[in-house]
This record gives sequence, structure tokens and C-alpha cells, in this order.
Amino acid sequence: MSQNIYIQKDVICPMRDGINLYADIYSTDNKSKNPVLICRTPYDKTRATYVNDAKRLAMNGYIVVVQDVRGRFKSEGKFVWMWEDRHLTGDENDGYDTIEWASKLELCNGQIGTWGHSNPSWHTWLMLSSRNKKLNSALSSGMAARTLDLTRGIFETGRRLEWTFQLASPIRKKLNDESGPYEQMDSIKYWNRVERGKYIWWTPLSTIPKEPFSELYEPLIKFMKNADVEMQDFSDIYPNVEIPIMHITGWWDRLIGTVDTFIGLDQVDNKIKNEHKLIIGPWGHDNGNFKRNIGPVDYGEKADASYADLITKWYDFQFKKSKPMFPDGKRVKLFILGDDDWQYFSHWPPKEVKPATFYLNSTTSANVKDSDGRLEDNPIYTKDYDEYIYDPQNPVMSLMLLNSQTVPMDQRDNHYRNDILYYETSKMESSTKFIGNPILHLWASTDAKDTDWVARLAVVYEDGLVINLSYEILRAKYRDGFQNEKLIPNDKPIEYIIKLRPLGINVLKGQKLRLYITSSDFPNHDRNHNTGNDFWDDKDFKIAKQKIYHNKTFRSKIIIPTIAR
Repeated sequence: MSQNIYIQKDVICPMRDGINLYADIYSTDNKSKNPVLICRTPYDKTRATYVNDAKRLAMNGYIVVVQDVRGRFKSEGKFVWMWEDRHLTGDENDGYDTIEWASKLELCNGQIGTWGHSNPSWHTWLMLSSRNKKLNSALSSGMAARTLDLTRGIFETGRRLEWTFQLASPIRKKLNDESGPYEQMDSIKYWNRVERGKYIWWTPLSTIPKEPFSELYEPLIKFMKNADVEMQDFSDIYPNVEIPIMHITGWWDRLIGTVDTFIGLDQVDNKIKNEHKLIIGPWGHDNGNFKRNIGPVDYGEKADASYADLITKWYDFQFKKSKPMFPDGKRVKLFILGDDDWQYFSHWPPKEVKPATFYLNSTTSANVKDSDGRLEDNPIYTKDYDEYIYDPQNPVMSLMLLNSQTVPMDQRDNHYRNDILYYETSKMESSTKFIGNPILHLWASTDAKDTDWVARLAVVYEDGLVINLSYEILRAKYRDGFQNEKLIPNDKPIEYIIKLRPLGINVLKGQKLRLYITSSDFPNHDRNHNTGNDFWDDKDFKIAKQKIYHNKTFRSKIIIPTIAR
């Protein structure tokens, strides 16, 4: 039975400093008291994705608040972007005050939760940081626990420039600034059609012009110059969390660092420790597209999910004591690729996994055009090393959608290049399940002062399709940590330990695992010029000769968590 949705538009939320924030409130009537679910967003509370989800949540018996954060769209005040110490943004106070305001709404029954994906989940964590006792539960999705989980100390050229250009659209509108579109969706389209091909190649970055980014230029530059600095870290919040949190992400979510917030809370010994939950689906970063089809693969009907339905199920259990989302004793729900079905575990990583070690080897060459590179169960030494040339003026281009998000893509699209190596297992003789974070021990050398190492793990289907599962990039000078920066000794083999992103797949009989190694992933990450100079002012480039070793002395290997058959 359909119900009417009542929307109160532009309701004033007064903050302690006199600034008014504005919210839209959704409900099915103006009489029933129900739990309140808050979403704080910098992306415009009237955006279709918020309106549609808010209406669905309201239909499911919730009072839904969607608020423009300070300085954005309808709300007053100055917008302080998140590339700042979170305690200096004012968003903690605003979050606390918003909860207080929501608790006094006539229709609030005293129960308050949060919702919202990506940056709105950053605001969820600031509400948690504010320690308002009237917040009863929370949901966090698509939000990494640390800045450096996003950047790895490297400026994300494509994504950050586009995102800044998009965020600047309402500022341009307020200022009558004609340097770009006034609407966010128009900005995304314009960026990818006109500006992207110009600005992602800009050198030196210190001369990038201000005009396209309007008043966000200065915080963009600050973030760009400090990409190796931790600007947000939620770890200090974990000990003070006293409410259950649902964490949602996808295997291809570029912010799969959501998993780390679950792990962080799991390490706190308190009475609600076992009430936190984690869901990882076969999805990317776009919560509006939790669908069975992603990239070239159909993962079946069980992969389909609605973000609003996931929120509803969580809060129905929390606030209405409905059926639990998880079986007794289980806190982790994973969509296992290959099985194309969900499986429950008590922990992340699952306690059931054991390490499986694969050793890199080749006979003639591991270069992709004619690779005979292999991942061996036992160390076999037929060649000392493989090599390739990395030219930063001709980087390996990211296989991605236009918005630079991580998605499953056919890796063969880059097989025309000779600056990529790959190593693969034999065809699986029976199905083998891999769940967890692969760890690559890479012995490598370069004749450059600095360079990057990119590792990507993929599954090879029997028909030849190659789909990326997990990856990571390491800037060599950060090999011993961001606070211990050091350049590379010329041509000296060094062991780099690279922790790849989480994966969960049953590699089926006849399929293979394949490990790619190269030195660039552009524009997902800024290309390393190989000079060792400050990237900010560097307009020079050096071609680097890279070697990957797999001999008795320098034994490259990858360790992948597996569940024994």
C-alpha cells in the first residue's frame, strides 16, 4: 500500500555559533513518532540520489533528515574542505548540534542513526567523534579510515582534480564565476569532455591555474603538496564508540578502507564490540549501482542490492528489533566472486584462512606481449630477473571509467605495452578460495632515484578475459614509511613489501591467478618522474630501467590468504 511522502524543505538547523544550516525532512505523515536518520552532505541535499533514498527510507517508517553542510548550497557559513585537521573544520560541532536539533523534532521517538555514502560517511565519523550520547547507531559506507589509505602519499591526479572541479560548481554559481558549469552533474561531464585531458598532464603542478577550481584552489594545492601527510585518522575515535556501526563497501570500492574502520573497532574491547557488522559486495564506489553487472562481468541476481534497503534492514534490527541481518555469531558478510553468492564469517580477516605462497619465475621474459612469467607453488629459478623500461612521459594508463574510479576491467586492454610484466599460476585443478589481503614481497631495482611499483592481482577466465581483483601502488621513497623518506641506491635490489587491497574469490577449476607488475597507474595516481625531485615543482623526467628479481638471493613472492579445500 502506497503512502504519501511529506517533505519539509529548508528547515533551519541553528548551530551554536549562530550559523543556520538547512535540511529537508522526509516522513510519511506528520503524526507518527519514528526514529530519525541523518545524512549530512556537501553535494546538495536536493540531489536525486538523496531524494530517492530518503523517500524509500521514509516509506519504511523513518524520519529522514538530509542536510547541506556548512557553506554548501542552502546552508550558511564558510565551507572548510576535509583536507584539513578534522578538529579545525567545525564539522564535529555541527554534527553534535545537528543530532541535538534532530532529537527535539516533534516526530523523533528518541532514536537517531546516520546514513550516507562516501563523504557523508566522513561526516558520520565526525558525528561519532563529537560523542553526542543521543546518537544510537550508525552506518558507514565507502569511507576510508585514513587519508593515506586513499593517497599512499601520491597525489590522485585524475580523481582529485575532477572532484575539486565538481565541488566548486555551487561556489562558481554564488560568485557568478564563468570559469566552469554551475551544476555538479554538468561539471563532471564538462571536466571529462574538455578539461581532463589538459590538467592531468600539467607540469609542473605548481603552475596549475586557479580559475577552474575557484575558491577551492588553495585547499586543493595544500592537499596536493601534502599528499604524504595524514590529514584524517579515525583511530582515536574507536575507543570512544559505544554504539553499533554497520560498515558497507565493495571489492572494487576505491575507499575499501571502510574495512579498516571495522578492524579498528574490532580491536577495542568493550561491550558492543561484537555488534559491529561488515558487508563487502561485488560493487565499486557508486552506492547507486550496487548491481549484478559491473564492468564486463555479471555476478548474478544475488549481487543486486539497494542502498536504501541495506540501511533499512540495519535500522529495522537496531531500532525495531526485526529479524537480524546476520546469523548468530557472524559479523562479516562477503560476496564471494566465482561462487557468486554470500558467505558469513565471524571475523575479518576470516580465521579460517591460511597463507598460500606463490613464487615469481620466468624462463625468457615476463613482459606481457609474450610473457612466460609464472607463479610457482615452490621456488624454481630459471632466470635471475625480468626487466622493463618505465617512461613517465608515456605512463601506463589506468583502466577505468571516466571518473577515475576503480572498477573491474579487462586487463588485456593494456597488453600492447612492453612496460608491464605478468606472472600467473597454472590452471586451477580444482576450485580454490582466496579471502583477505595479498602481501607481495617484491625484490626490485631501478637506475632512478625514485620510482613507483604497481602490483595488480587478476583472475584469468577460461575464455581469456582478465579481471582485476586487487591492487596497490608504492612510491619507493616511502618504502620505510612516510616519515622516513629516502631515495634509492642506484641499481641495488631492495625488498618492497606491498599489502594489496582485500579480495574474496573462488578461483574455479580451469581459471588462473595473474599478478601484474609495472611502475605507473595514471591518472589514478600521479606519475613518478623518477628524478627524486619534489614532484610539485618538477618539470623534468627520467626514463628508468626496472628489474624484478626471482633468484635464490632475491626471491620475489606473493602470499595470498586461502581457505584450504
